[in-house]
Amino acid sequence: GRVASISRFLEYVLVLIAKENKKILESTLNNLNSILKEITEIHKEGFVEDTDVDQLQLTVKTIENSLSMINRQVILAERLFKFQLGMDMSNEVELTENLDALIISTNLATMSNMAFDVNSNINYKLVENQENLSKLNLKLSKTEFLPTIAAFYNHNENFNDKAFNMTPADMVGVSLSLPIFSSGKRYAKVKQARIAYTKTQTDKLKATQGLLLDYEQSKTNYLTSLDTYKNSKVNVKLSEKIFNKTTIKYKEGISSSLDLTQTQNQYLQTQSNYFKTVLELFKNKAKLDKVIKKY
Repeated sequence: GRVASISRFLEYVLVLIAKENKKILESTLNNLNSILKEITEIHKEGFVEDTDVDQLQLTVKTIENSLSMINRQVILAERLFKFQLGMDMSNEVELTENLDALIISTNLATMSNMAFDVNSNINYKLVENQENLSKLNLKLSKTEFLPTIAAFYNHNENFNDKAFNMTPADMVGVSLSLPIFSSGKRYAKVKQARIAYTKTQTDKLKATQGLLLDYEQSKTNYLTSLDTYKNSKVNVKLSEKIFNKTTIKYKEGISSSLDLTQTQNQYLQTQSNYFKTVLELFKNKAKLDKVIKKY
């Protein structure tokens, strides 16, 4: 079903996010290990204080712990994705695209321009069908007050030739029955049918307003998350630029180990925020897509 398809897609996004996060942590760890190795050699010659080496070692250990955690998250995300696909957990699953490729191929900017037709929504159609049934039931109840018309044909064969008979041999006629006298049950039935029909009309109006409101809210949430995603993407690039410059300054002895740690933490934090905005963006996209695509 559509819901299952959306769940599989979001699990797929989670796998891509976990793998991308792992890639960034591995790159950062390799970079810091390289710096630590250089600083350790410089420390041996007495040009760097103990606290600089200790601070850098602490930072490396923190990244190693984070990497161990993200490795477990990758395994869990892959298992959840395979569960959604109905795959055996022992089977390997290979993803053919990365997170950036998925974002580009999704055409996120065009989602907000897609038209919404409430008449095509499945929930609206169900309410509309109920209204039509109530309308037919009301008409059926009213027919009990209409006269009943019946046609008849009668053939009379006279085998006594001497008998005098004024009745024609063949008779065709129509009988009309008027329901003049009726119990209150018939009126109550019509009244109930009318109330039910009025209720379905109200339900249809509420459903229309609710769907339009749901669309506007889903669209607003999506556009908000799209803006947040764009901003977080810029922040990642800026924090990465700051971290790289601080790394160069640290190697040149201009910046301290504390400066390096702070800019590195800032870079990883903006990366984490970026991944959160990506997941939120795709969640809101799925909600908007569910309304627009009539499911």
